Amino acid sequence: MYLIMRRRMENTLVSLTGISGSGKSHSHQQVVKAILSVSTSTRRREIKLQQQVMHTLTVLDAFGASRVQPVSPSTQEHHLHQRFNMCHTLYFNDRGHLTGAYVAACLFDKQHVTRTHTSANYDVFYQLLEGTSPDEKSALHINYAQSHFAYLKNTARSHSTNSAGENDADTFIRLKDALKSLGIKAKIIVQICQLLAAILHLGNVHFISGSGHHLHAASSAVPPLPSKDAAGGNESCRVKNKDTLALVAAALGVSTTKLENTLTHKLKLIGKEFCSAFLTGEAAVHQRDQLAQSLYALLFQWLLATINQRLAPPSGQTTTTTSATQLTILDFMAQVGPPLSNASNSHPHRFYDLCCHFATEQLHQWQVALDFDGSGAVSGSDSSNSILCRRRQDGLSSLPCPSPDFFASSMSLWHGDDKHALVPSLLRECQRFQAYALDATDSNWLLGLFQKKKRQPEPVFAALKSPSTPTASFAIQHYSCLVDYSVDGFLEANVDAFSPDFIHLFRYGCTNQFVHDLFYTAAPSNANGSNYHHEKGDHALDDTPSVHHFRGNHDNDGNKRQLLSAEYHPRDDRTIIKAQLGTQPLFGWLHDASFSSSSSSLTATTPPTMNMMTQQLEQSMALLRDVYASCPHRFEIIHVTPVHPWRKNSTEKMDEAWLMEQLTMYKVPEYVQRQQWTATCLDYSHDAFLQRYTHMFSHLVDQQQPMTASSAFDQCHAIVHAMQWSGFQCTVGHARIWLRFDLWYELERHLRTLEKEARTQEKARQELLEAERRVEEETKRQADIEAEALALKAAQAALEQQETATLDGSWHSNPFADDNWSTDDRTIQDWSDDESKSQDDDDDAKGLAEGLGPNMDMSQMVEDYCVQTEELIEEVPITRTRQWWSRFVWFMTWWIPSFTLRLLGKMKRQDVQMAWREKVTLCLLIFFFSATTIFVIVGLNQVLCPGTRSLFSANDVSVHQSMDDYWFSAHGFVYDATKFVKKGHGNAKYMASASTMEPLAGRDLSYTFPLSLTVACPSLVTDNSITIIPNETIVLGPFVHASGPQQPDPQQVPAMQDPYWLQHRFFPAMLPYKKGHLVQKRQQLQDDFHSYGRLAIVIHERIYDLTDYMNTARHYAEGSKFHFFHPSVERLFTTFAGQDASQAWDQLGVSSDVRDVSLSCLDNRFYVGRLDYRDTIRCTFTNYLLLSFALLMSVVILVKMLAALQFGSAPHPEEQDKFIICQVPCYTEDEMSLRKTIESIAVTQYDDRRKLLLLIADGMIIGSGNDKPTPHILLDILGHPRHEYMDTTADTASFASKTTRHHEKHGENDHGHVDADAESVSSSSTLEQGHFAAADDEDDGPYMFKSVGEGSQQLNYGKVYSGLFQHEGHTVPYLVVVKVGKSTERTKPGNRGKRDSQIICMNFLNRVHFDAPMNPLELEMYRHIKHVIGLEPALYEYLLMVDSDTVVAPDCLTSMVGCMLHDSRIIGLCGETELANEDESWATRIQVYEYYISHHLVKAFESLFGSVTCLPGCFCMYRIRAPNAKQTPLIISPTVIHGYSDHEVDTLHKKNLLHLGEDRYLTTLVMKTFPQYKLVFTPHAKCQTAAPDRWHILLSQRRRWINSTIHNLLELAMLPELCGFCCLSMRFVVIADLIGTITLPSSVVYLGYLVYQSVSGDGPLPVIALGMLAGAYGLQAIVFIVKRQWQHIGWMIIYILAIPVFCFAIPLYSFWHMDDFSWGSTRVVMGDHKKQIIVTDGEKFDEKMIPMQKWLQYEAGLWERNAQRAARARERREWLWNKRQKRQQRKKSAANTKDASALSTDLLLQPLNFEKDREWIDLVDMPALHQFQNDKHASNNPDAAAATAGHGTAAAAANASLSLHATRSHHHEDDLFLNVKLPEDDDLEREIRKLLLESNLMDLTKKQVRDHLSQLFGVDLTIKKGYINATIERLLETEFT
Repeated sequence: MYLIMRRRMENTLVSLTGISGSGKSHSHQQVVKAILSVSTSTRRREIKLQQQVMHTLTVLDAFGASRVQPVSPSTQEHHLHQRFNMCHTLYFNDRGHLTGAYVAACLFDKQHVTRTHTSANYDVFYQLLEGTSPDEKSALHINYAQSHFAYLKNTARSHSTNSAGENDADTFIRLKDALKSLGIKAKIIVQICQLLAAILHLGNVHFISGSGHHLHAASSAVPPLPSKDAAGGNESCRVKNKDTLALVAAALGVSTTKLENTLTHKLKLIGKEFCSAFLTGEAAVHQRDQLAQSLYALLFQWLLATINQRLAPPSGQTTTTTSATQLTILDFMAQVGPPLSNASNSHPHRFYDLCCHFATEQLHQWQVALDFDGSGAVSGSDSSNSILCRRRQDGLSSLPCPSPDFFASSMSLWHGDDKHALVPSLLRECQRFQAYALDATDSNWLLGLFQKKKRQPEPVFAALKSPSTPTASFAIQHYSCLVDYSVDGFLEANVDAFSPDFIHLFRYGCTNQFVHDLFYTAAPSNANGSNYHHEKGDHALDDTPSVHHFRGNHDNDGNKRQLLSAEYHPRDDRTIIKAQLGTQPLFGWLHDASFSSSSSSLTATTPPTMNMMTQQLEQSMALLRDVYASCPHRFEIIHVTPVHPWRKNSTEKMDEAWLMEQLTMYKVPEYVQRQQWTATCLDYSHDAFLQRYTHMFSHLVDQQQPMTASSAFDQCHAIVHAMQWSGFQCTVGHARIWLRFDLWYELERHLRTLEKEARTQEKARQELLEAERRVEEETKRQADIEAEALALKAAQAALEQQETATLDGSWHSNPFADDNWSTDDRTIQDWSDDESKSQDDDDDAKGLAEGLGPNMDMSQMVEDYCVQTEELIEEVPITRTRQWWSRFVWFMTWWIPSFTLRLLGKMKRQDVQMAWREKVTLCLLIFFFSATTIFVIVGLNQVLCPGTRSLFSANDVSVHQSMDDYWFSAHGFVYDATKFVKKGHGNAKYMASASTMEPLAGRDLSYTFPLSLTVACPSLVTDNSITIIPNETIVLGPFVHASGPQQPDPQQVPAMQDPYWLQHRFFPAMLPYKKGHLVQKRQQLQDDFHSYGRLAIVIHERIYDLTDYMNTARHYAEGSKFHFFHPSVERLFTTFAGQDASQAWDQLGVSSDVRDVSLSCLDNRFYVGRLDYRDTIRCTFTNYLLLSFALLMSVVILVKMLAALQFGSAPHPEEQDKFIICQVPCYTEDEMSLRKTIESIAVTQYDDRRKLLLLIADGMIIGSGNDKPTPHILLDILGHPRHEYMDTTADTASFASKTTRHHEKHGENDHGHVDADAESVSSSSTLEQGHFAAADDEDDGPYMFKSVGEGSQQLNYGKVYSGLFQHEGHTVPYLVVVKVGKSTERTKPGNRGKRDSQIICMNFLNRVHFDAPMNPLELEMYRHIKHVIGLEPALYEYLLMVDSDTVVAPDCLTSMVGCMLHDSRIIGLCGETELANEDESWATRIQVYEYYISHHLVKAFESLFGSVTCLPGCFCMYRIRAPNAKQTPLIISPTVIHGYSDHEVDTLHKKNLLHLGEDRYLTTLVMKTFPQYKLVFTPHAKCQTAAPDRWHILLSQRRRWINSTIHNLLELAMLPELCGFCCLSMRFVVIADLIGTITLPSSVVYLGYLVYQSVSGDGPLPVIALGMLAGAYGLQAIVFIVKRQWQHIGWMIIYILAIPVFCFAIPLYSFWHMDDFSWGSTRVVMGDHKKQIIVTDGEKFDEKMIPMQKWLQYEAGLWERNAQRAARARERREWLWNKRQKRQQRKKSAANTKDASALSTDLLLQPLNFEKDREWIDLVDMPALHQFQNDKHASNNPDAAAATAGHGTAAAAANASLSLHATRSHHHEDDLFLNVKLPEDDDLEREIRKLLLESNLMDLTKKQVRDHLSQLFGVDLTIKKGYINATIERLLETEFT
């Protein structure tokens, strides 16, 4: 190959063919190595260049190939599987020396980075993990196993060695050497490694979907379909592991927040507006994978471009050193490889594999066609350069052309002539897919392909087969085998879009310069022709070629190249709307100036255009086809394998069948046969042959005949005859001579010998001439030196030294030069390389010194690219209250150091730390208060009156009289013997049965267990016969447990013979059952003494009873042994009986010994209990305190019940004449929710003319599950005509598809006609789009206004739409305000929150009221209300606020307005909100009762005070201005607006007020501003809303409600002007609500305590608390029983069971997550007296940038502009009239019989714009035009028109007002508002059917049909567009198909 190229000076092409695993990559390296070895030279540059070429293959193998192990048991070696098509070109000069190289890559498989099955990932990832040192791993955070990374975990790659025995660590060292050799500096290599590590970490980012499910890091190969989440699916997912995301962000140099927004949101351009789509968890995984793919693909392309720049051949040199020849190696990906379709466990191939297979098959077809088809009929290209063609032209016989089946392939299916082939049909479907057509899906496209195959089976669709595996969708028969494919993701993969989100993320705000340059794209030219470039990042990275460098080095015409091609927004050159990273070679297949000059189509210098992947592939293959055909010498290296490497059933020995299959596949037998016909393949023209070899054959020719006497043909014949060459060796044709290779080689060998001799002689001659020249110069110099010797002696010495040095340098030669080397061969580049060699060495040494090289450490070079943002600082004073609160917070949290929050809590900002401290402080206060409450209820009584729990009276004991509840008392103590009595005790004689023991339950058994006096009073009684006779009324039981000598039957109970049996046995046994002391009241002792003479006294709180003792002693004389007490003691008992004798006892006139002995005896034998002190003041204080609270709460509950019991039927107010604005803020709701809300408001029983639908779309956002942004959904629901242009593409595509099917059915297969139809439809669509787009540009804004936001977020833009909404006979005017945001906003453009949406309306009404200057958005709102709707905005008096998921009742407006009119002091009111999804889940069931009771008890009670603390934003009404003479602004008061629009939300308190509960805070502001007015609740106005149906959504909602309630009640508690009702103050109610809110968890704890007390019986029964609970819920039950809401009985039970959830779990979660906010880009730094508000978004907002203007001034400007437009319109009408007259004059001669109907035909062919271009106004029937204008603004359907006609005087006045204002508007100039009636639907359908029958459907569009109908009926039918389009489609499908 090299010899042919070198000697013939012709380009050569080598094609490598074989399946994956056959060794193509190894052959590539060997071919390059062999070529470089034969072209070697000793010159330094060429040696270095050869090394760089080999290092290029090393880099490409690492970054562009994966090492996989085949499944065949005989092929255990890991094969290198290349993942892109490579065209490797080596450039040589005319001496055969290497001058440069170029690598072109096509179809790089970027999806392989995130593909986690079937094969290994790219080799560089494994090399990075294995080759880095521990320090480097720590710096890159990759010190984990391979399985830790999601992108590597499930791959089949394992630790392996390559063919050279190197492992991954060795290969990584070699890779770093290769990168350094290619000129990439150490710092850049480190950044590359850091980028690779970031990609690995990016794969580990996990997401939590809106439903709370965890999305694993598994890759998403196919984009998931949107899923609808009923309750919370409209919210985006979020990142779960923020720490991993922070690693990725730090490595990439972007903000963590911006990176998360990029991964969880997707920016879409719909129409001309950006929309932010919320991504589900699956979609976020797909977005994450796309980012990883984009990063790696850009890195690969950057490496490729850097290598090509480094290896580029020198330019601008002499002809002799310019690259003369080139050798190109085509190494395409294999046709078949893993996964194989017939493998059992494999996955089907996808779109990328299909493109690769078709590219390989195309190359194979070219090879076969050029080798076997000399005519070029099969190849389709110029084959004049092929051998067969040239031999045929030379008159030589050639190989017969095989049959057409020999050239059969699947290429006809790929891009056949039929428009329904794979590529054309796929392109059409992708266009519809980009237009967001709902039916543009992968499956529908494939279904259409198979349907077309059924109608047209041959020959285009012959290769399309049914799949062989169930997981595949279809199969294609390629030239090699049948391959299965999955159609999933075909459309998106073919679009091949590069997300603009990624470019915006890294282009603006990326501190990693390397990554920034990867994403750099050139900006479009502005008006002056210059390009806009970002201020940052336009410099190179060190000296390494960056994207900026190589863009301009490859094009000589000044066109700069870029990796990314982008399309910019027409309004903002910084905003990219579409981008693409092309799959075709960026600089063409060959980078050869000479070749490109001859074939300019091969290396285009224009920037790459954005085409679909199949289009790029076809374009690149078309260029490659010309390259392929232009090479005169082509070699194909076919690789075959003895066994199939990807079949498990392959044996270890040679598979002959597989071997024959390969030989047949690659046409090897045919090539062998062809070789017999084309053995002589090297040709020369006769003259060239004779001229080239004239020195070798001149003597032979002279011997035959003179040179001048014969022609070149004869001379060639003479040479052949003289040399005796056979016909097999040489053939002479008509014009050329053909040589066999061995013969040609022998001739060239002799020629090279002659050339070498000639060069040697020439070299000697040149040396001789040079020597003579130097001698002459030396002689002349010597003469000059002698002449000047005397005068210039010193100069002569210096000159001689200089001459000597010059001579030495001139004769210097290269010691490494070979025999072919000449100093003339040294180019400028060679000298420059020699001079820069030292610099390169210095750079390399510097790179090693920096820490990177083989076995060197790169950990010190890894950088953390922290995002440094510009800061705008504003100082704001701190209030004194805030200062004291901050001090208190620090006092409460001093024990938590700030560094722990910074390190452990990841709280870097001071304001976030302060908010956390405030939260902790509030939680501590709540805990302390709750604990105090529990202590007061439960523990205070125990502190003030300890021991009361263990005190029991005789009555308390007597209630426990059963065997299951067995209590008794003995010797002053109480025992619970329930468990004891169930145990077996007693003996056979004295049985302890239930019958004998049950009568003793609840009694005092002191005498049943008597204590012996000798034991109890050993110092007083020594005789065992002394006993005390008990009272006869005492129940002793069947057995008295006497012990010792007093036991009457010691034989039966021997244990009781022990006199200490009670002390040793009984009391220890009963100790576990002891409950406490038996107590008696003092009054009871006195009563007993007076009743029956009981002798019981109290001594030191202990009661002693000597009644039985005295009764027994009376029977004996004094001084006997039965009187064992001292007489003084006996007198004490008789004297102080029933009294406290403590003092008398202490003063008893006996000795201390006697007193002590007597007291001991009393304690042991006569103690009966303790004095009951539970009735003392210290013990009853807590009870009375709690009782007072209970009574107060009972009164409140009772009043609440009475407030809820509003008897009487619902009022039926008459229809009112007040004007109402129905405001509905919209965010990400679905179409069903929005439609229900809008329709429910429209059908309310209120005058349609007096209610205005104000819909405010909060940003251009696509909710999860939605297919278009919320504003577009709104406009679709409302049927807004200006929204038609957004659906034109899909509409036209649908119409074109139906008309095409119609003509196909009727046999019209003229392709040209079909194409003309498509062009016509496209043209019409373009005209229609242009019409609406122009109208939107001029009339629909966007308009500036100030939003509620931080920093630059205060600047916002919006659009305004208006019209009439028709539903069920109602025609309601509407105004839609769409917040679109600035053009630079990427995430949720325009979104500022619900509060901002409310402020838009409130600000507008405020400025209307005060006639203040307005911003552009407000002026536009004013214009639409006044000129389009026809009312003055100042007429509206009430503002109804409804959420977009709320359905209002039909009579709600009349009820609310009736309440307002009934009491003029009512400023706001709300109705009852019911649940619409009460049975949907357990989460909704537990909320039903809570919703009902919160309205009918809480709000009804607050309404008595006129101070409802929260008017819910989902359903409430406010009064705009007071109905008094002053017209005082209320809800639009400047004070309310100023407080509600506060944008400095920088404290925890403010964030809970304004971010969590804006509706409640608005109510608070109204109460604070207007305390004299009322806020009430009416139960007669009802609505339904959807409650959270999932736990996490319910938790989030209640967190917001609870926290906002706490902070709002704190605001209200400090309000002094709260009113009262009866004896209750509203301040008391507010404080009670606040206490009740913060003590919710403690109330549950106390409730559990009550339940335990009630169930366990441990202690007294809490009767009061249980009674209060029963009363509270009983009264609640009375409420809904009286109201006959029986279903709430069951809901109440469910609610009670859910109390632990509602009142304990949720409040605790809410308290701790009080600081759970998004803190944005504004942070606060606290000082002593001032705080610094620091905005880090880089842009400062200035209110002066928003122009302000009063309405009258703006209206005057409108009139002036309208006058100018009217003048231009008149001029245009005159010009069109003249043009029309000329056209009609030309038509008169051709059609004399035409009448006025020709006008309608012309109008049908040219769609008109009545809004702007009035060119036909003089030609159209004026009454019909007037009817059209009146119908457009008065009604949008026949029913509404009829209703309008019947409204009477009021309607006429309203129409007159509309007409008056419309005459001043640009949109309605010169309009007359007359009544008109639209045609009936039946008439429209009849005319549509007639027009379809008479017209050519291929030339007819829907818009032409509508225009024709408008002219026919004399009225504009744009408002009937939906019905007309639906009728056309129905007729086409039913009657014309």
